[in-house]
Amino acid sequence: MSVKQDLDFSQIFQSQVDDHQAVFQKTIEQCDQSWKKLTEIVCKAIEDGKTIFFIGNGGSAATASHMAGELIGRYRTNREPIASLVLHDASINTCIANDFGYDEVFSRQLKALVKDGDIVIALSTSGNSPNVIGSAPVIKDNGGILIGITGESGGKLKDVADHMIQIPSKNTARIQEMTDLLLHTMCEVIEQQRS
Repeated sequence: MSVKQDLDFSQIFQSQVDDHQAVFQKTIEQCDQSWKKLTEIVCKAIEDGKTIFFIGNGGSAATASHMAGELIGRYRTNREPIASLVLHDASINTCIANDFGYDEVFSRQLKALVKDGDIVIALSTSGNSPNVIGSAPVIKDNGGILIGITGESGGKLKDVADHMIQIPSKNTARIQEMTDLLLHTMCEVIEQQRS
């Protein structure tokens, strides 16, 4: 496959960086308080011995897995592991999807696992993933707390989550980049609290 000769790589790169910087600045201005609240809630749950669950689809599933790893493994410093799970085991998810439907892949697992005071961090760039939205009643019935991280509209997630971070962008890539930043910064606070 040959590279298109008329593509301006530098211009494409610069336009992505410019867009990233614009969303980064708006995120600093608009998400500071919601990020602080999320971080306080998660820190308190960890101190109380609760579990932090992460759910998401596609790229958000990858971020969910990455962040659970940061907590149960480490972010930057060696410390005791933190109880954290990501819910996208291939065998479990395909079993549930096959037997009950894809909309139940998270709710069925959360019904079995979430206990009073546990935190579920739901990542959905659109805020409209049916399997994420459908998990809300189960989380609440089990006494858990649902935190949503999504794009600027919030989608349906904003109506069912206990707490929200709405990243000020409609661009999936930018939402994912800011989600990584916000959650990595949460991890930094957690590790400083525990050192």
